[in-house]
Amino acid sequence: MAYLITPEVFAHLDHREKNGYLRLAIDIHFEEGGSEEGLVYIATEDNAAFLGEAPEFDIARQIATSHGPSGPNREYLLDLAHALREMGLDDPHVFEIERHLAELT
Repeated sequence: MAYLITPEVFAHLDHREKNGYLRLAIDIHFEEGGSEEGLVYIATEDNAAFLGEAPEFDIARQIATSHGPSGPNREYLLDLAHALREMGLDDPHVFEIERHLAELT
């Protein structure tokens, strides 16, 4: 999903994602056809918080114990799962992490 946002929103996102995330330009391809340049934030392997490929339980454990300048990572994951449900989207990966996170807390 892509969002059209203002420079003020980027200021907020740049602050939130400052823990070693890089903002990169990519081509976004839309389901209806066409493409545009978009921006994404990614963590690379040299980021101290980078977990890499891991089972959902391990991801949940890291989220449960992580906290950044914008708040607990747990809240971010729970808000993401809630937003996906509100939009009627199914993301088994996110929902499995959410399930494990509930078991851990």
